[in-house]
Amino acid sequence: MLTPLLQRLGSVLDEAGVAWSVVHEESGPQIDDVTLHVAPADADVTVDALDRCGFAPLGSGTGHLAPDGPRWLRVRLDSGGAPGRTCATSRGVTVALLGPDGVGKSTLLAGLATAYPLAIRQIYMGMWQGAGQPGYTRLDAVRAILVRPFRVWWRVLCGAVHVARGRVVVFDRYTYDALLPVTGSWPLLKRPYFWVLAHLAPRPDLVLVLDLPGEVAFARKGESTPERLEAVRQGFLALVPRLGAEVVDAAAPPEQVRADVVARIWQRHRARLAEDPVSRPRPAARTAAPSAPEPAPPATPR
Repeated sequence: MLTPLLQRLGSVLDEAGVAWSVVHEESGPQIDDVTLHVAPADADVTVDALDRCGFAPLGSGTGHLAPDGPRWLRVRLDSGGAPGRTCATSRGVTVALLGPDGVGKSTLLAGLATAYPLAIRQIYMGMWQGAGQPGYTRLDAVRAILVRPFRVWWRVLCGAVHVARGRVVVFDRYTYDALLPVTGSWPLLKRPYFWVLAHLAPRPDLVLVLDLPGEVAFARKGESTPERLEAVRQGFLALVPRLGAEVVDAAAPPEQVRADVVARIWQRHRARLAEDPVSRPRPAARTAAPSAPEPAPPATPR
């Protein structure tokens, strides 16, 4: 099972003078697992080579992971001695998906659950459930106003627990929905309340805006109106600089959108994993044995 990425890794190891061999390989639904045998003295150099080839450490004893074409490659090291540098813990990341109805958030979330190689948890963060529906009374509205902040905090707490366990948490919508232009009655009362809602949750590691014209979104789902969906779309696009968000072309085929989002999440996730504490110090590099010190010059007679 000599995949393109494994070939590249082998070339880097050969250039570094590391003797290596594949002692175990196994293919799963998403991930190809490979165990490399290297000498104990070459363990740290091998980890450096993995980093150069785009791998991320998953945690002590769990190997290193990287995308390899449409699949993923996980490499474990068998150094026959003390373990090389590994990540002491594995931390997750948070992702917020924004966009009006009909842009494909549900389809994307379903695809991420099978396409991403690590554990993903989805949390719905929509804040306006039931509003405007038949039978929604003023008493329901008052109750929602009071309960909504606590519901947000609870969902944020659930996400934090998953992140601490190394999972990727994808929020379907986020509190940033409250930053859209205020519509309807009582705008002067809504603005301060919406501002508070928008700032109740911490900033996610990655904010993605799924961009799709209002007419196309309406044709997909048939909710609201094309004009209203386009106004929401423009509202999210206006927030992109403020939120540091990234725009995803949701008009592309679903598999292309999924691959694009997986790549963006992995980029942030890999950076997060690389920030984790390490089990032992990183050596600067392998160098030649130090030469003998030059003799000190003779002392000048007084």
